[in-house]
Parts: sequence; C-alpha cells; structure tokens
Amino acid sequence: MRLICGISLLSVLLGNQTVSARDLTEKSIRELRLMVVEFINQDRKKASAPPVAYSESLSLLADQHCREMLREGYTSHWNRAGWKPYMRYSQGGITDHTSENISSMNSTRFEVSFDSVKAELTARHEGLIGEEPPYDSHRRNILDPHHTHVGVGMAYSTAGLRMIQIFARQYVSLEPIPRKQEPSSGVQLKGKVLQPGYQLQAISVFYEPLPEEMSLAKLMGTYSYGLPGDERIYRTRLPSIMRYADGTRGSVEVRGRSFSQTIKIPSRRGVYTLVVWLEKDSETKGFMTTNATVFVE
Repeated sequence: MRLICGISLLSVLLGNQTVSARDLTEKSIRELRLMVVEFINQDRKKASAPPVAYSESLSLLADQHCREMLREGYTSHWNRAGWKPYMRYSQGGITDHTSENISSMNSTRFEVSFDSVKAELTARHEGLIGEEPPYDSHRRNILDPHHTHVGVGMAYSTAGLRMIQIFARQYVSLEPIPRKQEPSSGVQLKGKVLQPGYQLQAISVFYEPLPEEMSLAKLMGTYSYGLPGDERIYRTRLPSIMRYADGTRGSVEVRGRSFSQTIKIPSRRGVYTLVVWLEKDSETKGFMTTNATVFVE
C-alpha cells in the first residue's frame, strides 16, 4: 500500500534580499492564481485528464510556506519546524491527499509589479510542465488524473519569488478528528465516499517520529518527500463466512458509502498519518484520498 511522493524542486538562484511588496491588490493576486490554474487545466486537457477546481483554502495555506521560504532564503518541501507538506496542510484543516510542486526564483533586484510577477509565474509553470522523463515528477503531478483540486501559493519581493502548486484529491469527507492526541489513546475515523463508482479498499496508518526544527543548510539539502515505511493496514470487514489470506475478517465497517474504524494510538509519540484508499468499481488498483495527520505528543 505504500506510495512515495517523489516531487522534486525547481530553483533559480540569483541572490537573497527581502523587502515587502505592496503594489499588488487582493483582486489582482487572485487573477494571477487563476491564471496558473488555467495553465494547469490547459495542460491536463491535452493529456485527456479531467480539469481541477481552484481551492482558495489550499492557496492560503501554501502562501504561508511561500512567505517563510522567501523570508528565510530557502526552497524546500519541509518548513523550519521540520513539517512535511501533508503535515502542514492537514494540521491547517485540509485532510484530503495532497501533492506539492515548488518552484523558486531568487534575485537581488526583482522588480515587483503585476506584470513581472505574472511573467515569473508563467515561466515557473512552463519549467514544471516542460520537464522530460524520467526527471518529470512535477509534470506528472500536474497531469495526475486523480487530482480534483489545486491551490496556488505565492510570495514575492525584491528577493525573488516562491510559487507552490498544491494538488488535492477530494473523494472522501471525514468527520473532524483531533489534530493532537495523547499517547495510548484512540481516534475514531468516520467518513463518507463522496462520489458514486468508488469504494473503500483499506485504511493505512503511517507512523514517523515527531518533526524537529531544521537548519537552513539541512533544508537546502532536501529534495523529494514521501510517507514513511512504518505502515499498519486496516481492511474492510468481510461477511462472517469469509476470511482474508491471513485468516482475519478485517475491521473497517462499511455501510453504503459511509465507513468507520477505531484507530488505536500506541504509547509511541510521533506523527500518525491516516490514509483512506479507494478503488474504482472497474479497477483493482487503489489510490490514496486522505492525509489526515495526528500529532501524538
């Protein structure tokens, strides 16, 4: 069930000054975000992939990471606190599965204006979609047919620009779960599959140690990210006369499109990421639809 998100970084390094920019309005910033979404959907149409819808909430969360990267002078999927993207977005309130593209430009004399930011965002996207196999993880992320939504984050100043394209898969609605939990406790995971034609395949719980603050040197040495290898799988409950190959019946209760599972939290402190796997009725290969993180401290 393990799926690694191998997403690389695209950077142009020219300097590292920072000042605030004030000449772009809220309306024009939204126009720039929607421009990037239009670029993405044009590329997806060429690849026969369905369009993605714009997400304001994803964009605003991505803005936070863009601002930190530009202010601190680094480019990484991790933030200074050592959080990976799925931790940042889940702890920010979005538990859908997410995949992040980052592109950056550093300069000592970037002229901040609507036109210059527009041109730079266009160039950033063209660089991402223009990648060629086998080094085309950004491009494959843009064209992934399972994605349903996208946010566009940005930060800019005379020091340059940071852009994030954050893709999400909105197939499942989860009832609220605690973002933080005590050791030796439990989380009741309840949800509903939103679209007909899909069914729950399994639920995975991935474990990793609590993140630690990262130095700028360590951040600049990062590359792709992914879920950890420590995985526990909960399978859907079978009728009483049926068993899986290991002799168990499974434990995830499924009623129509609704499902529930009690996740036992052991005494081990760390980050537990809850992943709901779906499969299409006509297919057997599952795909991840949630990245709900619980910090056990």
